Amino acid sequence: MLSENTVTLSMGEPITAPVLVPVLHSSTPTCINNPFMVNGKCYRVTAMSFGNPHGAVFVDDVDKVDLQTLGSALGNHVLFPKGANIVFIQPVDRENIKARLWQRGDSKVTFTPEAACVAGTAAMMCQKVLYDGANVSLGGNVFRMKWNRGSGEVTLTGPEALLKAKKAKESDAIEINTELISYLEDLSCLSLADDEKQRLTVELEDILGYMARLGELDTESIPERSHPISHVNAFRDDVVHVSFDRAFILKNALLKNEEAFIAPTTVM
Repeated sequence: MLSENTVTLSMGEPITAPVLVPVLHSSTPTCINNPFMVNGKCYRVTAMSFGNPHGAVFVDDVDKVDLQTLGSALGNHVLFPKGANIVFIQPVDRENIKARLWQRGDSKVTFTPEAACVAGTAAMMCQKVLYDGANVSLGGNVFRMKWNRGSGEVTLTGPEALLKAKKAKESDAIEINTELISYLEDLSCLSLADDEKQRLTVELEDILGYMARLGELDTESIPERSHPISHVNAFRDDVVHVSFDRAFILKNALLKNEEAFIAPTTVM
């Protein structure tokens, strides 16, 4: 159960595009239950990011996982070019999961807000949890994670003492580099020269920086509106007028019948 003193954080949307996680995966748009081989054994990994790379692995009993050995092997796997934190997940029922975290660079860390959100999101993606939220037991505490599939936003509720020092993610800041530009180039079916990629990298950074500044504006006191300026309908009044005679309209048609133009069949 959640403690009485809780706080809720907005963690933004999960990043699942392989090039942005990053994870080496090209067969599908997302890396879900992708096989990772470790010492001849196959582990199914779901890769995502809430600001840094994570891999989620479902197991039968998280308490029996050799966290340091297996976590290190998966977190430093060749398919994670920049490494990743690994979250081992044990489904308990349709709404509750247990998880353990292997944190790159600091094996003593047992909890991060990102890891709790990865555990819950992966459980929903893989249909281990059948609701829009999950109770995640991680690091000796229970957290309530919710994923709004409509907006994509993930929120995390948990002990205030653990979460109050953590800031809500600001639009899941993405590193703009040539790798991302190449990915966008491929999606857009373009062919860019190296100097164009460098220029676009700078321009995209400027655009996102400007949007981040706009996000800092206080709009609470501004009423919602559909247009920033008043709009007057420029269309004429819908008044019935006498139209051209049908015979006159069909006069110059190459093929016609008594009522309409005749055109070649385009759909069989």
